[in-house]
Amino acid sequence: MRMLALLAVGLFAGSLLATDKKPKDEEAILGTWAFESIDTGEEATSGKSKELAKLRFTFKKGEAAIQFGGEEAKFMPFKLGDTTDPKTMDMTPEDAKQALKFLYTLDADTLVVCLHNSPGGADRPTEFKPNKGNSIALITLKRVKEEKKDK
Repeated sequence: MRMLALLAVGLFAGSLLATDKKPKDEEAILGTWAFESIDTGEEATSGKSKELAKLRFTFKKGEAAIQFGGEEAKFMPFKLGDTTDPKTMDMTPEDAKQALKFLYTLDADTLVVCLHNSPGGADRPTEFKPNKGNSIALITLKRVKEEKKDK
């Protein structure tokens, strides 16, 4: 009987720990992300760049948008490979023949994407390393905190 009680307590404690896990990336990435910096292997640019400071990534369930400035968000399907190493992200614009292929890391309120930053750069980078010769860039984004509006 004592062994059965210990087993029950162990199972209960294990179930509490299992529900205290970090949210999966599909949930954790939801929201709006603002540009913080970009590293192209040639130079690094911080959020002080007026043009790049307008860059936003917005994620809703199953859809993502990349916006510059005040342009209207055009959402496209996105898919995360959060069990791969490194993690992958694909976005498929409506009029594109191929998906945009990224590597990413997500840590709380910081999202880093690695991509080819040249037109037609559809191949996925193989590592998180900027490379001027291969037009590979690292973009660091910070989560935009939602502002509470007074009613």
